[in-house]
Amino acid sequence: MSASEYVRDLRTPEQIRAAAAAEMQRRFGVLTWFGAFTGLYWAMVSKQQLVAATTPQALGERIESARRRR
Repeated sequence: MSASEYVRDLRTPEQIRAAAAAEMQRRFGVLTWFGAFTGLYWAMVSKQQLVAATTPQALGERIESARRRR
């Protein structure tokens, strides 16, 4: 194993969550955020459709599912 496999992520949990939400927003083109109070990732798929999930991956699935139902 090389030393590069042991690089530590020095970001705070809040920074990591914010980066994950920003990546989902970039990938899907919808407003996304992490709710510190709820502990969930959220996305506004349309003006009438808000979805939530516990992980960014699950949020992506919920966004795709919501888009198929439109």
